This record gives sequence, C-alpha cells and structure tokens, in this order.
Amino acid sequence: MINTLESLANEILLNILSNLTWFEMIESFWSINKRFNSLVCSIFSINYGRNKSGIIISETDLSLNKYQLILLSIISNSNLSISIQRIYIDGAKSVFFDLISKWIFQENLICFINLKSLILTRCYLSEILINNLSLLIQYQLDELILTIDEDSLEMFYYEYDSGKNGRDQVQKLTVICQEFIHQLFSSKCQLTPLQLDISQDNSVFQIHKCLSSSSSSDIYSNQIDSQLVTNCMTLRRLHIHVIHGYFIEHIIEHVPALEILSVVIGDSLAQEQLYHMKTKKFSSTIVNWYDKISKLKSFTLNSHILVDSQFEYLKWILNNVNYVEKLKLRLHASDKLRKNALNSVRYAEFCLSSCHSGSNESTRIGKNLVSFLGNYTPYLQTLRIWRPDDFPWTSIRPEFRPKWRRQKLTDKWLKSLTTSQSITEHVSIFEYDLSQLIQQLKQFTFLDIYGRIDRQKIEPYRSMIQRRFPNSRVDIQIGRFCLWF
Repeated sequence: MINTLESLANEILLNILSNLTWFEMIESFWSINKRFNSLVCSIFSINYGRNKSGIIISETDLSLNKYQLILLSIISNSNLSISIQRIYIDGAKSVFFDLISKWIFQENLICFINLKSLILTRCYLSEILINNLSLLIQYQLDELILTIDEDSLEMFYYEYDSGKNGRDQVQKLTVICQEFIHQLFSSKCQLTPLQLDISQDNSVFQIHKCLSSSSSSDIYSNQIDSQLVTNCMTLRRLHIHVIHGYFIEHIIEHVPALEILSVVIGDSLAQEQLYHMKTKKFSSTIVNWYDKISKLKSFTLNSHILVDSQFEYLKWILNNVNYVEKLKLRLHASDKLRKNALNSVRYAEFCLSSCHSGSNESTRIGKNLVSFLGNYTPYLQTLRIWRPDDFPWTSIRPEFRPKWRRQKLTDKWLKSLTTSQSITEHVSIFEYDLSQLIQQLKQFTFLDIYGRIDRQKIEPYRSMIQRRFPNSRVDIQIGRFCLWF
C-alpha cells in the first residue's frame, strides 16, 4: 500500500491528506519517511485559514490518553510543532476540554512557535489559561476567537458564595480576567481579528464594567491596574457578543484602526446610565465615532429594543456611523414599539440593491418598501432612494434557478432591458410603485431617486408621470429622478 502511495505525485497526496482529520493524518502517515513527514507539515501550514485546518479538539470518540499521545507526538517533534498555525478547542463537544486545555497551555505552549490562530469556544476560565492568552495576544497570535462558558461562570458564582477562601479565589480570577479584557484593547495586543463572546457575564465577574469609568465604585476596582488603557493599533475586525450595548462605547475609545465592527447585544441596547436608571435623559460618553474609528467601513448590529429611550440611543448610534460603507441592522422589538418610534419620521433614505442582477432574494427587497413606509412612517414627506440601476423599486425580473445558471440568465436578462417590451413593462411597474406610494403616504411631497437608466426610458417615464400625476413636477435624468407632488 505504501509503495503504491509513494508512486503518486505530491499534489495528489496533499489532496488525499487534506480530506483526513488532523489526528488520522498523524496516526497514519507521520514517521513513515521524510517525504510523508514533509507532506504532513505542509498540510498544517498551507491549510492555515481554513475551517478544518490545524489541531481541532472537538471529537468525543477519542479517549484522553489518545489525545495526549497524539499531541505528545506533535510536541516532541520540532518540525511538526512549528507547522501548527491554528488550534481549535471546542469545550461544548469535547468532554476532555479542561484537562486538554490545561495540558496544552502550560510550558509546552512554546513549542507552537508559529501559532497564529486560536479558537476557544465554551472555554473554562483558569489562571493558567488567561496568563497564556495574555502572552499569546501580545507576542504571537494574529487571530483569537474566545467564548467564555456559561457553566464555568456559574461555577464561580457558587464558589463565591461558598465561603471566604472561595471568595478570595474568585476575586483573584476576576481581577485577572478583567485585566485581560483591558489588554485586548491596549497596546499589549497585536491581534488583527478578534471574536469575543462575553454574553454570559454575571454579577461576580462583571466583565462589562472593566472598561467603564463607573467601575471605580466596584468592589474589585482597587485591585485592578489603574494604568491608562492604551490603544490597540492592530485590531481591524471585531465581532463581539455582549449583554449590554454600553460596553461598545468604551471599546471604541481604544481601537482607532478598526474597519469592521459586528455587535450582538444579548439583553438590551442601552446606554450605561440608562441601564442603571441613574438618569432618564440620554447623553453619550464620546462625542463622535468618526473621531475615534474613522477607518470603520462596516457596522453590524443585532439587538433587542425594549423601551422608547433605547430608540433614542439607536438613533445616536446610527448618526455616528453614517459614514460607513456597509450597515446591517437586525432589531428585535414589538410591533407597537416600532410604530411608536418611527411614527414621527418625516424624512427617510434607503439604499436598495439592484433590481436586475444578484440573488433572487436581493432583487425582491424593494417590493416591501411601500408597505413598510405605510405601516411605520405614515407621515413621511420626503423619500430618497439610492440604487445601482433602474428607478422602480419593485423588480420584474423572474427568479433564476438553479444557482449555477444564474449568471448566464442574468446576462440574457440585462440584454433584454432595451427592448420596447421591457421598457413598457418597466413603465407600468414604476407607475404602480408611485401610485402605491401616494396612496399609503397622504402627506408625501418629494421623491428623490439616484440610480442609472438607459436614455430610451427617459421620455416614456416622463410621459407616464404627466399622464398619471398631472399636478406634479418631474425632473428625469439618466442618473437621477426627482418628483414633486
């Protein structure tokens, strides 16, 4: 069998090895000969960045002894250990997470001198683990994905109530943990992407307070290093899952190079003073996000809205990110609350995707625009729409299936847009859009659309407006449509 494999080219062997798990590859092919050793090392190196690369400890069918034997074979060989660039430990799936993580994150960690990506999900906090993470983010790692486990936090909560010794131990670990969060957003961190889930934080650890100026009243604050938290100049991408929204404001103070910010808020979108009910009037902690994170290009927010005051906070956030190129919002609120919050809106802008090219879902987004405006902004007076192509926001493009034929069908569709039949159909759907808009919004006065149309459509659109809305005034150009009612 080995002789047969030896006759295969390296490219074929690499393809075969890439389809094995990391431990299968080491058990089956490591130490056969120098060629296979080199190929195994190559797999660990060239697959860096893929979801299945590196050491992945998430299997339940391996015994602890098996894990330790395989890991020992890696650590005992310098050529193999220096090839490891990614380690992933899933505490939710591996029953040996605590033992293995303690075994890896001790003195032997220095063997993985090229480790660049570390993923710890559902991790159990320990002093050894945090101290090693502190060194790794300062000197070695490019990427860290860290999810703090709910069960471990609950355990510390009960240990805190067990007596003085338990409280002292938990307080010590709390200080270490909070200092580590400080470090993530300081000059002692060289990470480029960071994914952090602290949504299981509790009243014992109080991670959410560690960057807050109000934490000075915390019972542990006198133990935390009072040194000024400097900025992390390398962090470009931050995905964070928190309990309360105010934690984000404190982070923004320390990440000036940030380009992508994705936030999931587990509890509520609330400014810190509002959350603690110290004041009912909203006031921001920083003046302008652009002054702090001017390089931000993408902002994603997933949050619950529970009361009207949180909509005010949301408006303030949106005003602060109005310079970003990509904005995604996913808000969870009652229908009544949404209507109350948007009821007074008089001016709105929307950026809609193409109605001609793209996925079936993206081309259909515009069809719900008028019903949304009618339900939530009934007193809207001015609407501005940005789009890459035609002025109608309801697409008449048919659904293209399957996906592998979509581009070919799209090209054919685009070529048909200049035919007389297509122009007639677009005039008809545009008339329908405008009629629905006027029927739904009784106080509407001005529509402003930035797009792109063929010159042949200008006169047909103009004639339709003059016929359907004789008392209006219209200005139609290739790149803009303005209509005053």
